[in-house]
Amino acid sequence: MLYKPFLILLLLVLCCIVPAFSQDQENQNGLIGQEKRLREKHIRDQAILLLKTNLLNSKSIENFRQRTKVITESALVLWDHDRPFADESLSSFINQCLADYEELLAKERRTNEENRSLQDLDHALRKALNTMARKDVVRANLLQDKFFKIRHQSLKGNDLDESLGLAAEGLEFDEQRTVILLFAIIQQGIPAQFPKFIFELREKKPAIASTLTQRAIQHVALNPNYTPLDAIRISSIVFSETTTLIPSLRDVTRPNEFSVFTSMIGNRKQTAESDLVAAYRLSTESFFNNRMMDPFFLQSSQNLLRSYFLIEKLKTYGQLSGATNAEYLDRFLVPITSAMNTAGFTLQTVSDVRGYAVRLATSNNPLGLDDGTNLFEKSENAKDPNEKSAYLIKGIIQLIEFKQYEKAERKIFDIENTEIRNSLYLLLNLRAALEAVLNKNWREFEKRTEKISDKTIKAFLYLKAVLALASVKGNDSLFSECADKAERNIREIPDKLSKAASAIDLTFAVMQSNKQEGNLLLPFAVKSINDAGGYDEEGFEIKLQIPTMSVHYAESIGANSFRGLFAKLAEMDWNNSQVEAVQIKSKGLQAIAQFAGAQAVLSKKSSSNKDKLSNH
Repeated sequence: MLYKPFLILLLLVLCCIVPAFSQDQENQNGLIGQEKRLREKHIRDQAILLLKTNLLNSKSIENFRQRTKVITESALVLWDHDRPFADESLSSFINQCLADYEELLAKERRTNEENRSLQDLDHALRKALNTMARKDVVRANLLQDKFFKIRHQSLKGNDLDESLGLAAEGLEFDEQRTVILLFAIIQQGIPAQFPKFIFELREKKPAIASTLTQRAIQHVALNPNYTPLDAIRISSIVFSETTTLIPSLRDVTRPNEFSVFTSMIGNRKQTAESDLVAAYRLSTESFFNNRMMDPFFLQSSQNLLRSYFLIEKLKTYGQLSGATNAEYLDRFLVPITSAMNTAGFTLQTVSDVRGYAVRLATSNNPLGLDDGTNLFEKSENAKDPNEKSAYLIKGIIQLIEFKQYEKAERKIFDIENTEIRNSLYLLLNLRAALEAVLNKNWREFEKRTEKISDKTIKAFLYLKAVLALASVKGNDSLFSECADKAERNIREIPDKLSKAASAIDLTFAVMQSNKQEGNLLLPFAVKSINDAGGYDEEGFEIKLQIPTMSVHYAESIGANSFRGLFAKLAEMDWNNSQVEAVQIKSKGLQAIAQFAGAQAVLSKKSSSNKDKLSNH
């Protein structure tokens, strides 16, 4: 029975030890938590100090657009941590830019460099005022008033597309006054980029898009400065065409040598609004009524060509919709076709112009593209060797676009010119490899990339594969293999800017999957930036041009990789991120890298905040 007193004694000892142990463990956990919070606070304090230092030293950044990024974005982040400092930095920058902007505008003649400076200042003011408006609406409005008064003067005498670009981004911070500026622009004429601008605006601000379209339609009827070119561009908006088609004479003394210029508006077809169509029909009737009374209008071969095209397009739309009031268009065709005959337009040219108009109105394929069949027939029937070759090349490209790669490969064999043949093979394998990545057909991907010798394009394709594999679990070995091949090809890219952009893309992609491997790539990425000199956060882009063809085929990736890389690095290891950032020679890029890291740690909730949230 002696074990009973012993057991009681043991229990008493344990009762004393366990609470003491629990208390020690709790104290230890508390110390660890406190150390973590102190460490986080220290890093956040360093980030704030870093942003302030960069703002104070921003004048040393020679690249003005980079300086603008550093000042506006740093001030925005700092506003919640040291408002007076952020306010003073941003306000001083805006006032200085306004003074410089006004001074440049006052000059009657400006050099090309001064015009570029004016564009940089306009960009800076838009960005800075937008930043101010997010934090202090009243003061931002006062500064915006001054800017808009000065800015309105800058639109006078500018190219319309340049003016549209200057004005468009103002919608971000002041819709009302920006719309007034846009009204002033379209009163002078319709910029070439206006249909695309409206297409995109319909997604973001449909009410403003509708208002601008209605005002443009009114100008067709009432504005004596409007030409058939302006009316055609507006018709692209009204009928929600995916492509703007403009017939044009390069030499007005040769009416039968016309070209058709096309520009993409958007990929998704939007439904035409019946009220806009009705309003546009009335406006075009007034337009042609007024122009028929002007004898000089019918003396212009350019006006005749475009008027005939527009009328035939409108007639076709009317027939498709079952409209019965198309007679107003027929009465304009009589004087126009008569004047075209006098000007020397042949019946074949008139028929060709009408064909473009009808195809545009009846399909989403205004150039009548097929899988190349029509072009191959023309190639066989052509007698001129250059014409025969041109049709054959275009047909092969259309086969590639229709993803008929094997058939295209057989046709390429018929091309005699080695340079053209090789470039077509390159385009074919590029498109086929990209499709293989999309379908995650890695055997086909390897087959296509092995046929490509261009290091830049091979690096691009392996980067595409790396990005696709990063989101798929269970492919670690394939991911590593593609990353290795991407790195090897990147190191052999001859163009320094492309090498820098691709090195950043690869490092960022690998860093997100494997911290250790990403850190090993960092020195190479930073060195590539320094060697490039002109790198400015660009994504990695490849361009391919077929000889004798004016079209470029371009692909790009990694628009935000530079900031993403340094933000990710700061989240994982603040000290290392700062060590790597200061290795960048460009003061502007160095400050942007530091900003990306500081923003990442300041936007991350501290442990103390998490504890408070969990307690609630």
